Amino acid sequence: MASKGQTFKNYSKDLKLEVVRQRLNGVSLPKLSKHYQITDSMIINWVKKYQEYGEEGLVSQRGKKGISNILKGKSKEKFSSVEEENDYLRLENEYLKKRMSEERGVSIDSLNLWSSKHHR
Repeated sequence: MASKGQTFKNYSKDLKLEVVRQRLNGVSLPKLSKHYQITDSMIINWVKKYQEYGEEGLVSQRGKKGISNILKGKSKEKFSSVEEENDYLRLENEYLKKRMSEERGVSIDSLNLWSSKHHR
């Protein structure tokens, strides 16, 4: 856990991608760690995120709030009730709208308005 006032070094998505690609192409952890001055565990973490989520997994989520932790990037196939499935789909929809609004610079209200006009 981070201590109060602790600062973190931010690495660009491009740097992370370069390190991950080198690691996947067989460059050793110690060599990458020494060259980029990054810990082995951080490189391993980046590789796992890349393998699970692709390039989007390398984008820093620090300081971002939202419902992405609820969905964890994986779809659920079996539900115990229709209500549970509806709740899941509602959250998934909110998450996707939030991501679209952040990526395209459109307000969530505008997306909701568009959605209500086109999905009825």
